[in-house]
Amino acid sequence: MKKLFLNIQKVHIKGKDPSVLSTLVADIDKQMQSLVIATDEARALMSKYNGNNNGAQYEKASATLHELSRHIRECTVVVNDLEMQVVAFQNKVFRFEGSNRAAPMPKKFIATETKAITSHVDLQYGMDEMRAVATGLSKYCEKTRSVIKGILMARSRISTVWVDPQFKDFAAVIENVRVVTERHVKELDVYVTYLNTRIKEMLS
Repeated sequence: MKKLFLNIQKVHIKGKDPSVLSTLVADIDKQMQSLVIATDEARALMSKYNGNNNGAQYEKASATLHELSRHIRECTVVVNDLEMQVVAFQNKVFRFEGSNRAAPMPKKFIATETKAITSHVDLQYGMDEMRAVATGLSKYCEKTRSVIKGILMARSRISTVWVDPQFKDFAAVIENVRVVTERHVKELDVYVTYLNTRIKEMLS
């Protein structure tokens, strides 16, 4: 995904206080990074059973998490980079106005992907393990939906203060996050349903 390059000369912020925009973009960046961590944790849970699980449904769910992790990382890099540009713009405005205010530059997000470690031990993937994975993935899907909702709310607030055409490019990135994430989460829901069905069958 291509980075967004802010044209400072064309930035138009309603109320003309850039700190309003930087605060909202920082909120999205924070939520995106929390999603990266949650996705890594879900992948770690799944990867425990790589060494002894060749089921088609398991493989599909693992591939879904891998693709989702990659996509979220790419989008987080874009959002984080934009946040750094907005803060730099904010501080430039403050200096121009002769203000003593200055916001600290955000920490750069490094997009190095955490590799899912294949277990070299033949861990069982019985009922208890299936239940643990189903519970973990269910919680992950719930958290992801909540984070996406928060990101969309922040985007909506940004739209009220960032009123030049460059906002459309940023909004498109967030929409891409929503569409891809929601599609992959639905695929994980299918696997959770499959596991819960298998558990019921094992109990009957």
